[in-house]
Amino acid sequence: QKVENTGRASAVVNDVPDKVDQQNVSSELSLGGLIIGDTEDKMRSVKGKPTKSKLDGSMIRYYYPDMEVVIENRGVTALVSNGPDLKTKRGFHEGSTLDEIVKSYGDSSMKFEADGLVMYEYTFQTDILGEGILRYAINKSDNRVNYISVRLNR
Repeated sequence: QKVENTGRASAVVNDVPDKVDQQNVSSELSLGGLIIGDTEDKMRSVKGKPTKSKLDGSMIRYYYPDMEVVIENRGVTALVSNGPDLKTKRGFHEGSTLDEIVKSYGDSSMKFEADGLVMYEYTFQTDILGEGILRYAINKSDNRVNYISVRLNR
């Protein structure tokens, strides 16, 4: 397990520039230029207007062509990829290989199967929001990333 102190606090959630080089984002808990803890306003400045939104209990799910963003209490609590153009901090995306991921992060201590995919999860610590999970869902047939999700561990 790897631990990262991101230094991100609620007062510093808007420090990601509008045009994001995703590999220069400060947190492993990021995808497509957004970081867990970013504000709803930051989401809109980075992603623009969502194609659809859905109220889900205390959460609002915003849908974009390339990703889903979950907001709770006006802050980003989850991100899910929907296309190969979104990258993590380390540059991984849908279609990356399991070998590349394991070389970068090490073997995952949390592996399980769901919906015909093998989930590889890595945990990272934030200063303010607690533990977050970066998940790579791997196709068993070709050992490539099917989707990526980032979320708070609640």
